[in-house]
Amino acid sequence: MSLDIKVELEQLNTMYKDTQQNQTFNALIYGEMGTGKTNLAKTCRKPVLIHSFDPGGTKTVRDDIGKGIFVD
Repeated sequence: MSLDIKVELEQLNTMYKDTQQNQTFNALIYGEMGTGKTNLAKTCRKPVLIHSFDPGGTKTVRDDIGKGIFVD
């Protein structure tokens, strides 16, 4: 039995497009200050839910929280 890459790719694309479960993404982003965690979060599909355990952790995104881009 040979593997047809084009058929397999089409089946995977259809599966991911049709499955509502795959419309969300969860991640735990952890790192030292200045490593790009906020910049990574800004590239995600909006709105982004942020649970910050650092009291000053949402300081850099307060304007975006006010616009509804991030939810704290």
